[in-house]
Amino acid sequence: MKNKNIFSVKLCCLLCMVLIGLLCVSFQQNDNFKKSSLNLKFQNTRSNNLTLLKDGIFWNDYAETFVPKGMQQVDSIKFIKKISHQRVVKVINANRSVCGLGGNAIVKLNDGSTMCVRHQRTVANTKICAESFAFYLSRLLGMDNVPEVVISNISSPLWKGTDFINLGWREHDLVAMIRWLHHTSHKVFMPSVIRDAVISGKPVNSDVIYNTNTLKSNTSISELIQWGTMIIFDNLIKHCDRLKKYRIGVGNRLLNRVAHNTLMSSNGKIWLIDNESAFFHNDPQSYYTSLNRKMLRTLCIFEKFLVTNLIKLSKHPSAFHHVWKYAITFEPSLVTFEKNINFNLSAISFNNRLDETIEWINRCKLSSTLK
Repeated sequence: MKNKNIFSVKLCCLLCMVLIGLLCVSFQQNDNFKKSSLNLKFQNTRSNNLTLLKDGIFWNDYAETFVPKGMQQVDSIKFIKKISHQRVVKVINANRSVCGLGGNAIVKLNDGSTMCVRHQRTVANTKICAESFAFYLSRLLGMDNVPEVVISNISSPLWKGTDFINLGWREHDLVAMIRWLHHTSHKVFMPSVIRDAVISGKPVNSDVIYNTNTLKSNTSISELIQWGTMIIFDNLIKHCDRLKKYRIGVGNRLLNRVAHNTLMSSNGKIWLIDNESAFFHNDPQSYYTSLNRKMLRTLCIFEKFLVTNLIKLSKHPSAFHHVWKYAITFEPSLVTFEKNINFNLSAISFNNRLDETIEWINRCKLSSTLK
């Protein structure tokens, strides 16, 4: 009987050892399966990121489908022509959050439209000119994220019967009427990959897109694409206001702030508004000029249509004069500003920034081909 008990104990021990061995093998296989699944998931993420690009430096057609579309050019011009003939029926003081301070206003037109109105008290009126010029440049470049602008003389019959004296406006003043954007917010933040590029000094290129795990949604891809176009545009027009909250070098925490003079529609489209602080302030060494230049060097991935149009524009003897002629075709009132702005100096400055932008794009292209 004693021998049988000893045999039973040994048998139980042996069975336990076999069971433990089987469990270990099972856990090991499960762990390997998990690791394999994680690796496959990571590879799929990288593969998906790769399908966003073409030719090393361009977003492909698939990626650009995530960017919400604005008004087409033909509809944009029709809108401007229609607004140019609408009578102003009501003038309302603007405020800090709606259309801005400084003598600006909100107007209601007889067709029911609402417009923001930009006014400038100085004789030069460079801000009014800049608003209109920026819009026409954006359209010439194929962009659709700058709202339409109409220059209007407040002494014209279209303003008859309106009260604008309390705004500090004077007869025969020119104002810029800017399309009202519905269902928007001021919550436009710098994408994390651009923040990383600012901090590291290394641009967002195909390697970054290939390896990042931050482009997990259509929205994140859309915002990165739109920021890239905004950065090029702001450097080109010498905008000194949009990125002013990003005091680069003061502290990285400031890079988490909301971008100034931008709006986001409920569908995720980023609008570049208040382009008054552009073009005609002639300080090439200013902090904001340096900031725009530094921001330009944070990105080496571009929208193909934009690069194509930039290169086409650069082929003209003077790109600035070509844009100016294009703009006055639709907005003849711009001619009145020529005597009040430093026209030739502004032209030279613009042409230099265009050359600088294309030079950076070519550097990105060369870097991509050497990989």
